[in-house]
Amino acid sequence: MIVSSLANAYSLQTVAKLDAVLPDENESRLRANDKPLDTGDAEVVVLGMGRIGRGAYERFVERGDRSVIGIDNDHTVVEGLRGDGFNLLEGDATDHEFWHRLVVGGSAHTVVLPWPCTIRTPSHSNSCASPASPEPSPPSSNDPTRPRTSPVPGSTR
Repeated sequence: MIVSSLANAYSLQTVAKLDAVLPDENESRLRANDKPLDTGDAEVVVLGMGRIGRGAYERFVERGDRSVIGIDNDHTVVEGLRGDGFNLLEGDATDHEFWHRLVVGGSAHTVVLPWPCTIRTPSHSNSCASPASPEPSPPSSNDPTRPRTSPVPGSTR
């Protein structure tokens, strides 16, 4: 058990050292999931093509001043969006190996990691506030999450 703990603790360093001394693999013989992911001349890389990532991607494309590429780990999403004209790669940014396979051309200067907005409101529901949406209403007097205050002695409350 001690040996496996030590091996796990230094696994990334060990792999990096072995990678430096072992010969490069012939790319044509690699499986699709092991081949390098080349962003080419893309200036913007969007990691995750869900609702928010797709919106960010489309916004950059609409502006027209930068080349954009998206990356998603869901094969169905990638194929569907490619059919709609999106420039995409398939890969999982949460996988350590992804970062070793990623080949970023010299032109990428913006990486977008879309993240849904979550704000804890008094009602404990998750929501996003935007400039176009009204501020959440203050908690009502019978709201159990509202702090209770006692009247100050001598006050007229």
